[in-house]
Amino acid sequence: MNPQSSRTRLDRRTILTILGPALAYPIAGIDPLLFNLNLAAVAQGLSIPSGSVGLLAGAATLVVAATVLAVGNIGDRVGLKRVLLAGLGANVVVSLASACAPGYGALLVLRFADGLTLATMLGVALALVSACVSSAVRAAALGFVMAVYTVMYGITPLVGGWMVSVLGWRCLFLVSVPFAVAALALTARFVNEPARHGGGHLDILGVSLFGIALLGLVAGLGSLPDGLALPATWVPLLLSTLSGFLLVRHSRRTPRPALDMQLFAQRLFLIAVVGTVAINVFSAGLGTIVGQLGSYVLTLSAQTIGLLYLPGTLLVALGSVIAGRMVSAHTAHPVLVTGLIIVSTSGFVLAATASPVMA
Repeated sequence: MNPQSSRTRLDRRTILTILGPALAYPIAGIDPLLFNLNLAAVAQGLSIPSGSVGLLAGAATLVVAATVLAVGNIGDRVGLKRVLLAGLGANVVVSLASACAPGYGALLVLRFADGLTLATMLGVALALVSACVSSAVRAAALGFVMAVYTVMYGITPLVGGWMVSVLGWRCLFLVSVPFAVAALALTARFVNEPARHGGGHLDILGVSLFGIALLGLVAGLGSLPDGLALPATWVPLLLSTLSGFLLVRHSRRTPRPALDMQLFAQRLFLIAVVGTVAINVFSAGLGTIVGQLGSYVLTLSAQTIGLLYLPGTLLVALGSVIAGRMVSAHTAHPVLVTGLIIVSTSGFVLAATASPVMA
């Protein structure tokens, strides 16, 4: 055995160390995915009017977008492990409460609260994995996390759809609870709190402007189909633009800003951000589209809609292996460009072929 390769492999202790955050990280993705795929069942169960479904569907994601930067900054200062444990515990409580929601108003509030818990997992889990392992095995550790993510992302829609079909829509909120409990126990037992890298006060103004800019942008774009002249459209967009301008100005004048704008001057960083945003917009949008198309147009069961994700999971796993080898043999740039071309092409193909009889 090559001694160098043995040092880059994950041993049992390292796997136990990263397994907790590895289980926590996918929850931030599968929670809104499961909810959107089964939104029709939830709306029918609570008699939610069609005009209110959109806000309910995006409530958690909006909060994640607005608070993930603040969560990352708080984790640097009070401890990544501490923030993740608090988020996991809160997620279990919110999930159980959501399963008992008496009506639309209560569920909407809980979806906003759920977004706060998901932000801790999205903003802290990967950083905790990177901080808890040596540089020699960091790439392998992050690959392990992505493998767990892929498996959970493919299986949980099927499990959630089956539970909704058999037990009703309320059990939908219980799908992620066992994963959150397991992640909580494993993180508390095997993960040591890494050294804190942040210092001083939290840039409250910076994270607030960042959150307002994102919320305004999403709210304005959501109302754009109704007309740009409506206050519900142009007011949030104007607020987002103003907040973005103030955020840039504030970041340039603050010694330790929450978001360092100088990073965007780096070409590779900017490319990575644009690619990540594009891929996440596609994956999140696909979950919503598949759920709405399958429920309202194709009249598929929740279990069948979940089953649609299994082939994609196998392709993701295969594509990850191929992409990893291509990055090692070449560079990340052509692999990312190729992936974005595939994403764009598949979106156009789906749009061109979608029909009420395609089930």
